[in-house]
Amino acid sequence: KRLSTLGVPCRFWWHWAMAPPGRPGSKRRLSWLEAEYARLGYECEYLESLNAILNRKLQGGDEEVDSVDDNAESDKDDDDETDWEGPSTNVAEELDGQGLTLDDIHLEASAPRTSVQSPAVTPGAPTPPLQRRKTRVEYRPDETEGPAPEHMRMESDPFLPVHQTSRSHYLYSLMQRGSALGGTRPAQVLIYIIAFAGLVFVLVAHATHLGAHETEAGHGGDDGHRRLGGAAPPLLKNIALALVSAGAVSFVVNALQWPLCIGYILGGVLVGPNVLKLVFWEGDIRYVFELGLVFLLFMIGCGLDFRKLWGLDRVSLAAGFAQFPLCVCSTFVIFSLLQVAFGLELGKGEYAITYASLACSLSSTLIVGKLLGQFGEKDTPAGKVTTGVLLIQDLWAIVVLACQPNMDFLHPRKMLVSFFCLAIILFVALAYAKLVMPPVLFSASKSVELMLVLALAWLFFVISASILPLVELSMELGALIGGAALATFPYSVDLNSKVHYVRDFFITIFFIGMGVDVPAPTWSVILKALLVCVVVLFVRWVSIPVLVTAVGGEVRVGVLATLNLSQISELALAICIMGTRGGFGPLNHIDQEFMTVIIWAFSILAISGSYCISYNYKVMRGVMSAWRRCAVWLHLKQAKDAEGGDEDEDQDYHHQVQQGDIVILGFHRITALLIAEFMMKSPKVIQRLHVIDINPGLADGLREKGIGFTFGDFASAKELKRCHPDKATIIMSTIPDSLLKGVSNLKLLHVAKKVWPDAHFIATADNPAQAQKLYDAGADYVVRMAKLCAMRLHELLVEHCSKAFGGGDLKEELDKELFNRFKVKDKDARSQEGGFLALRM
Repeated sequence: KRLSTLGVPCRFWWHWAMAPPGRPGSKRRLSWLEAEYARLGYECEYLESLNAILNRKLQGGDEEVDSVDDNAESDKDDDDETDWEGPSTNVAEELDGQGLTLDDIHLEASAPRTSVQSPAVTPGAPTPPLQRRKTRVEYRPDETEGPAPEHMRMESDPFLPVHQTSRSHYLYSLMQRGSALGGTRPAQVLIYIIAFAGLVFVLVAHATHLGAHETEAGHGGDDGHRRLGGAAPPLLKNIALALVSAGAVSFVVNALQWPLCIGYILGGVLVGPNVLKLVFWEGDIRYVFELGLVFLLFMIGCGLDFRKLWGLDRVSLAAGFAQFPLCVCSTFVIFSLLQVAFGLELGKGEYAITYASLACSLSSTLIVGKLLGQFGEKDTPAGKVTTGVLLIQDLWAIVVLACQPNMDFLHPRKMLVSFFCLAIILFVALAYAKLVMPPVLFSASKSVELMLVLALAWLFFVISASILPLVELSMELGALIGGAALATFPYSVDLNSKVHYVRDFFITIFFIGMGVDVPAPTWSVILKALLVCVVVLFVRWVSIPVLVTAVGGEVRVGVLATLNLSQISELALAICIMGTRGGFGPLNHIDQEFMTVIIWAFSILAISGSYCISYNYKVMRGVMSAWRRCAVWLHLKQAKDAEGGDEDEDQDYHHQVQQGDIVILGFHRITALLIAEFMMKSPKVIQRLHVIDINPGLADGLREKGIGFTFGDFASAKELKRCHPDKATIIMSTIPDSLLKGVSNLKLLHVAKKVWPDAHFIATADNPAQAQKLYDAGADYVVRMAKLCAMRLHELLVEHCSKAFGGGDLKEELDKELFNRFKVKDKDARSQEGGFLALRM
């Protein structure tokens, strides 16, 4: 009831809150209205839940209601002011009485709730039926009033229950009013400056030993009196200062959309011996960093699911297994030639070139996997190739880690013994994970603490088995095998989630340790790191697109996979750290200068690689356009196939097809099904269609059906003029914005209007807000898939309800006939001759 007093005369509240910006107090009134709206919604949800419980108990008859008497008393005022209205029989009559239409009603996706109003029930009297909660009316302002405030849910927002949105807005309003966000802009800036100054003061005070006695300066103090005297053990002090620095730097790095590992490394550099000189690579802190490396490899192993190998297609398998050896050989030759011709050395040691070749051939599993999942590209053709290459690269890394201890003496017998021990440990780990771990985890599933301990116990059990004198494998390889064994079975996600926070903490410590250990960069180191980056990108661009196209893949898939894999892997860092003098392992294959070059190259490529993945489709369009122009200029046969032959044949073909006046921008599922419908019902319209897409593999299949096709970037006005110089009557964009990369339907509308100003434009939208923007921009019609599905279901259900009389065999026959008729309507023409186009999208 209290919510309705705020919601029914909503127009008055809206005009009162949305005062002109220059009027005093307008911002304060709007923020108060948002907070009050959220608070009342939260209270109303609580009252509704309480009333539902009360009504259920009253209907039960024998059940006592004393437990809710106090709550009912507290709501007595609300109940007294509202009379029992009885069951609602006609929603349309209620709407007419309020001057509303069905378009003004915002339906909830949650289950129907009972009304807040509760009838007066006398003992022994029949309980009235529960009344459905009145549909909430949502105010939509006029076009002259501007957009509705964010807290008022529009149709474009997800259909969430009232209590979720109300509670979130309520908590957000409390946070906003109680923090710096509730103040003015100058006050916010002042608060942030003071907070940042306090952080800097703490770090600088520790660096300068501010306030410390002469005997305490430079050491951690006495452990026995650390609580009273203020001193702390050096290990805890180093970890605390390192995390403070990493947190501050990572916040800035995240704002720049860089990978967080770069923030951890830079945070370690800040407190390391090169800047503030607070944390040093010595003592117990080194073993904490080593533990972080173990957890890093365990996390990488948890993503190494061997079952995914059976689901990879031919392109992913061929590119994955051939990419690593090809990149290693190519990089080894390049660095060897540079060393012989120019005397360039990345570092001291006879294995520097070998380690550089291995590092430059592995891509980052953590960065690529996170960004592909964030942008929803794991299931795309390029995403599948990228995931397959990363999976097989991890398998190659296991082989390298097994061979690394014996790199000084690559004797066949020792290599066979190492691989035999590796197979034994892997078999034992898989046997435990298959036979022993499921019942153990099931019995311990009720205790989160026990699950955490068991996850850690599993990890260090495999590590302990790997470092036995009989086996002589490394701890890092044992951690990788432990994670890979768990990843094969379905409970790995649950077990990995229990160790998630501990694992991430130690991984953060590992990257901070790398920053602490890295020496101050010189111009020589920076130039060598840039050279390594150039070699990595060159080898990636030469190997991956060639391998993808050689096994029958598309050029654009190879280009996108190359953009996704343009980094250096964390596994490469682990391999190099284990072989560094003074590193975690006993190997002395490379020196600290080489490790510094690899760390800076990793950082540079991680930053550039994150941007490459974020804008991969824009970069791909530019690369494909440049490739097409170069190919045409050189008169390559591949360009002729992509463009459909030479110019004379292409012109003859266009005259033969009569160059369609219905232009389709981009080919996807909707276009494929639309063409299938035309071929079944209106084959004459086929000759009027012309598709423009960046996938040259569509050309043959479309032209066989008599549909015009041109390879080009449909987001460029210049390319559209070249692809279709004739007049167009209808322009269609059938791909929604959720699937488009680097472009939107709104942008395509503006580009199409520049090229064909008189043509009608049909767009596709994901929600009503996008549809309204497209209509405002000049679109003639906007397709919404959700609305079309709702219309079809409405037609089905209305017809079903109209025939829902009687029963028995007659009703069953009518239902069967109805559903079969709708199945025939929706049946794809995929199996019929000349129907659905079997094209690769």
